[in-house]
Amino acid sequence: MIALFCSGCASIQDLWNGVKNHWSSTLSASDEETIYLEAAQQFFAAVEAGDSGAVRDCFSINAQRADPEMEKQIERLTVLLSGPITLKNGEHLLLHGSYSNDHGKKISSVEHTLIITCGENSFWCDMGLNYRDDTDRDNVGITYINVKTTAFECASRSDTWHSQNEYVEMYDVQSPGLRVLTEEQLKRPIEGEIRIINGAPRVYTPAVVLNESEVVDFLQHGASYTDFTKQFGSGCSGWNHEYYELPPIDGAPRYLCLTWDEEQNEIYAASVCDEWDTLRVVWKQEKE
Repeated sequence: MIALFCSGCASIQDLWNGVKNHWSSTLSASDEETIYLEAAQQFFAAVEAGDSGAVRDCFSINAQRADPEMEKQIERLTVLLSGPITLKNGEHLLLHGSYSNDHGKKISSVEHTLIITCGENSFWCDMGLNYRDDTDRDNVGITYINVKTTAFECASRSDTWHSQNEYVEMYDVQSPGLRVLTEEQLKRPIEGEIRIINGAPRVYTPAVVLNESEVVDFLQHGASYTDFTKQFGSGCSGWNHEYYELPPIDGAPRYLCLTWDEEQNEIYAASVCDEWDTLRVVWKQEKE
């Protein structure tokens, strides 16, 4: 976890000026990650400080021009995130990049979904950053940020899994500017308890608390998904994963994660996870 407040950080313009030093060569993945994290750090530091002007200045000039609701959204965000902000996933970024080169004029941008916590609440933040544009310097800066509450993120994932728009109105994720997305903006509320399991919010389906050794013993004698659910019941599902509750340790929740192949109806791995991370693999199907 990375605490984000940084009162001594350089201005956002200093960040972009520093990028110029790299322009003579191709940036490495590590360079891009550093630039991206610095931009995110400055943005959330400004939010934490309640400095609406500094928040706005983190965006590219063109993103500011394109978003007539930015001031209103900044006000909503500083109310929503009114306390210390911590980044949960800043150490292992998998940035998605977009690059073009037209006769030596280069455009480079990266995007990712950051997870932050503020108090007891967690938020998922899609953030796009254009760190180089030789054709228009006004495009350089953060291009978009969507800050989503846990309930909104859970609803959005549910719609994606089921290929429908039951909860969330369609919106352009990459539309320039700032959007604060909460459960108040859903078509209808999520029913059931929402838990964060292995880094993602899920509607938790209560089930029997499993015994890890019993599960491992069962899988060593057969990996049929159907047989497993007959023996232990259904868990909390999500994209070829099934989650079951395990006894907590020191009050912290733990879960068993089954990874299975729907077409083959076979389980090929079982691991233990907590709210945010996979802790260890307890069983894995041996390849023939």
